[in-house]
Amino acid sequence: MDIKEIEDALDSILTACIDWKAKKGVILTNDTPGAIRFEIGGKRIKTRDEMRVHEFTKHPVYGALRYAVRDLGSIAHKSGVTFEQMKDLAERACDRHPRTWSRRMSIIDCWWDGIGDWVH
Repeated sequence: MDIKEIEDALDSILTACIDWKAKKGVILTNDTPGAIRFEIGGKRIKTRDEMRVHEFTKHPVYGALRYAVRDLGSIAHKSGVTFEQMKDLAERACDRHPRTWSRRMSIIDCWWDGIGDWVH
């Protein structure tokens, strides 16, 4: 998979994420999970991974889309794409839709956290 194919796939998946949220009218809590802590059923959710699992089970379609975003980041990194190239790739995918640029980048930033040198 070359960088252009990853960019195109990332754009499609981000569009599906944004459309899903708009269609469902759902406000999700963890596009930036490192900054938020929750309590569910009296049990405190302490880690980002626990929050991702909770949202994935609560909203499986959206969760699957976000895991696809992460997989694309992993594929890019494993194929030798540098941090700067990943940053450019993310920006180009977001630039295609200026109105939702920040929401798109927020999803990427959250779900690429820990891939290579990407830090949320």
